[in-house]
Amino acid sequence: MTHLIQPAPVVRGEGGFWYHPDFPEFDGGEVVPSQLWKAWLKDQQLTGEQTIFLEGDAEELFNRYMEGDLDGFTEWQPSKPAGEGWFILCIFDTEDGPYCTWVQRHHDPMFDYINQTYGLKIQKDTVAHFKGRKGRVTKTRAAYVGIVFDDDPIRKVHWCHPTWEVVYEYQEGASPAVEVQL
Repeated sequence: MTHLIQPAPVVRGEGGFWYHPDFPEFDGGEVVPSQLWKAWLKDQQLTGEQTIFLEGDAEELFNRYMEGDLDGFTEWQPSKPAGEGWFILCIFDTEDGPYCTWVQRHHDPMFDYINQTYGLKIQKDTVAHFKGRKGRVTKTRAAYVGIVFDDDPIRKVHWCHPTWEVVYEYQEGASPAVEVQL
């Protein structure tokens, strides 16, 4: 399973630059080919991407920066896009001026409800074992989880109650498996 990038504290360097610690180097190139960038976003399950330019976000700071006052860039606190789940991927300068890239992963609030109600730690792509079959949690419907089994060639979603005869393998940092039976 791919390690999914998570929000990280933004501690900008002396020049005002910052890159997420899990941001890939993409073969060391400054310009990332569009196909490679889109594939990485998809692999990371990042469904939103917004670029905020200093020029349109904080005009006074941008004018100071363009006049040679580098503090115009370092003082800039990029505006967060509307909606839930946005986090900063990078803040840097280009020929077109400083900008910040925000990304967002689709958030299903039903996972929050299920986890809180049943004391679980599941999310999309959590490995689950149900009635002897291994699969991955793919979605929610009301208080049920949908599991697609690895051995199912048609990839049909099977719905089950999240605590009925299910063993979950949690992602990094959590217990390796939790069996839940009421």
